Amino acid sequence: MNLWKTFSVVFIAVLQVFATSYNVKDFGATGDKKNYDDSAIQKAINICTSGGGGTVYFPSGNYLIGNVIELKSNVQIYLDTGAILWESPDSALWRNDEKKFLFYAQEAKHFSIIGPGTIHGSGKPDLRRRSGVEEPWPSFRVGIMKFENCKDILLRDITIKYSSAWTIHLNQCEGVRIDAVTIKNNFYRTNTDGIVPVSCKDVMISNCRIIAGDDCIVMKSTDRKSCENIVINNCILETVSTAIKIGTESFGDFRDIHISNCAIRNSGIGIGIFIKDGATVERLTATNISIETTDTDLHTKSAEKDSPLFIDIEKRRDDSPIGKVRDIIFSNIQISSDMGILIQGMPVSLIENLTLSNIIFRVNGARDFKIRKKRIGGKRYTSSIRDTLYIRKPSYVTLAHVKGLHVDNITIQIPNNVAQQLNYSAFSGHYLENAVLHDIMRITGETLTRPLMTLENCKDILISNSLVDDKSPIFLELQGKETTEIMLNMPRLKKIKNKIIFSNNAPMQALIR
Repeated sequence: MNLWKTFSVVFIAVLQVFATSYNVKDFGATGDKKNYDDSAIQKAINICTSGGGGTVYFPSGNYLIGNVIELKSNVQIYLDTGAILWESPDSALWRNDEKKFLFYAQEAKHFSIIGPGTIHGSGKPDLRRRSGVEEPWPSFRVGIMKFENCKDILLRDITIKYSSAWTIHLNQCEGVRIDAVTIKNNFYRTNTDGIVPVSCKDVMISNCRIIAGDDCIVMKSTDRKSCENIVINNCILETVSTAIKIGTESFGDFRDIHISNCAIRNSGIGIGIFIKDGATVERLTATNISIETTDTDLHTKSAEKDSPLFIDIEKRRDDSPIGKVRDIIFSNIQISSDMGILIQGMPVSLIENLTLSNIIFRVNGARDFKIRKKRIGGKRYTSSIRDTLYIRKPSYVTLAHVKGLHVDNITIQIPNNVAQQLNYSAFSGHYLENAVLHDIMRITGETLTRPLMTLENCKDILISNSLVDDKSPIFLELQGKETTEIMLNMPRLKKIKNKIIFSNNAPMQALIR
């Protein structure tokens, strides 16, 4: 059979599967928001799947849901225009088990939820996200969807509002496509994550608009199974927490993750990698991204835990294994923030092969890094000097414990009013090995006495083509007795000869001109 005949047979089979339509009102659903419709909906789904599959159709109406709806294989849920599913806030109606989600599926295949309709949760009130406010923890919360060990899932065009907990939870699923889905949760309600793939494979998330009171898209691995082949593109994201996140639950590896063409606004952390439980993160790219961090006037409790780009390797517990991060590319990134980029490995686990290229960082406020008291990132039962050591460095790009670094074309634009208050470097590197630093520039109308770049205990570093002007009396500061093999390839070398300083026992012979 040739390829065209094979495609035709498969296409016809798919049409046959979904040719049968089951209107939920024919099974007793009223759509009046007065009577509970979940039993009628479940009956329609059961008959649909037992007949070989088809479409369970929701015409315009208000459907009140008071219990879990279990999806089955070969069932397509279609929410038509004007169809709204309302989650009941009455906890007495819901099952007293882990299936506290409006839609649930386990080991199902080839199912979907599509259409222009809406799913409305019960999580509209604030919950512990505003500074100075301590709402009581609710005894019961219901998310919107949880799918476990499922394959070939499609979510498309639907709108989800006010999830009370995780919105879309995917646990060990494979072959997932989420397209043009809108999630509008309360920005000030904690744990209302948007899309959560846990140990999943082959996931595409595209054209989505997500507002969340916790992470918008967060990949996790709660056991040793990996999370891999994840593609995220063309999304608009806004959150009090992290827009696109890996971890903190990181027992299994993460690999082949590709993020592109996303707009991140009003978010605590733009893209964050949090490795605490021994995982390896590898082969990640993020390109064509705009990032705007949270406005401090919003008075959120995460005010000191923000950064446009953040990577950290640490141990959750004293006996936790140590993870790895390698082969990471951030390129074509535009940033508006008053907090700096922070990327830090560990002395015993260096971040390997990191590229930062074509980054424009426009500083939008004067936040003093040096007084930060809180570390960034998730539950941990150990402490370390690294918790705040590097986050307090007066620099807009701070990297520590990295081997194999390529930095190319980073511009830090500092308004005069900010430069008058803060005297910050563009780049600060600590314990870097084998790095090329090319075309780093700091632009401001004010004279700053802090060097353009600071390198502490770094070795085998090539610095080239960075702009030196009269606003930077000090071009480079070398710190630490372990500093060695710092090479300069500068067309204006004579201009900078008196703009290099040595401190903290850095040897002068470490510099090779």
